Amino acid sequence: MEAKVDKGRDGAEAFFCSVPREVHFASVLASAVGLMIFVRFCLLAWADKLATGKAIFYGLLIFALLLFNGSSLLRRSKTGYVMVAVVAALPILALVAQSLHLAVLIVSGTWMDDSLGTLTCSVSLVQLVITGALFVFLLSRGVRHHVWKQAK
Repeated sequence: MEAKVDKGRDGAEAFFCSVPREVHFASVLASAVGLMIFVRFCLLAWADKLATGKAIFYGLLIFALLLFNGSSLLRRSKTGYVMVAVVAALPILALVAQSLHLAVLIVSGTWMDDSLGTLTCSVSLVQLVITGALFVFLLSRGVRHHVWKQAK
């Protein structure tokens, strides 16, 4: 006699469906911020401003930190929430400065002469936008209630 196949949801699928959509977005955006940090570090190594091994090691380390802590938001991890917020907030002033440098390069017309600098500043601008979106989702009501309220 064959066992009946339940056409309903299994445990993992039911768990992921019970998590609010904003939490999923925050988790993905945290991973995207980590990826952008890794790309920025690799570009800085390519521009000979960082040692290649150090850039790859620290970039992967920060990417893994944001990836794992971002995914821990799904499990209501308060520590993961704080870690994502702190690690994403640390480079904000540098991102703003590099975004303004990109504006200066474009206004002065020298953005084609410094193509590697323009690329680095463009990646910083993208990271700034993704970080802003991450904080919009982290501070949204759905994510805050999911992480900080006790499960019933």
